[in-house]
Amino acid sequence: MVRKEVVKHFIDYFLDKKSPLKIYKDRPQIGSSYANPNFGMLLKTIESVIEFYLTHKIELSKEEKVVLMNFNFVEKLIHDGYETIAAKIVKIICPNNLHASEKIAIVLMKGISKSNYENIQPYLDVVHEFVLISD
Repeated sequence: MVRKEVVKHFIDYFLDKKSPLKIYKDRPQIGSSYANPNFGMLLKTIESVIEFYLTHKIELSKEEKVVLMNFNFVEKLIHDGYETIAAKIVKIICPNNLHASEKIAIVLMKGISKSNYENIQPYLDVVHEFVLISD
């Protein structure tokens, strides 16, 4: 059995100082501006837990929804090269949820508007996945 609300802890740890929850205020700094840590397995775990929640109709908590639809979370996923995981999370949280879809659309549009020509492709990949779920 998956412990409920583990997602908020993982995302809070991933976002560090940019987290809206700030659960781990005093955690040691991992990596630097030159060397980002590899959070791939942590993010795949988040993806799996969310899929489990949805498969078993377990409601996400308010805090989990806040961090999942947070601009900093989606932006950091895409910026750090985890756009495929961002796209899967979008596929998981957006179907039949107008509020989540609107928030994710705003996040993606803000990211696209801030990006230059070379950095826009990951955002477009997520937008492509976002459009596919609404068909």
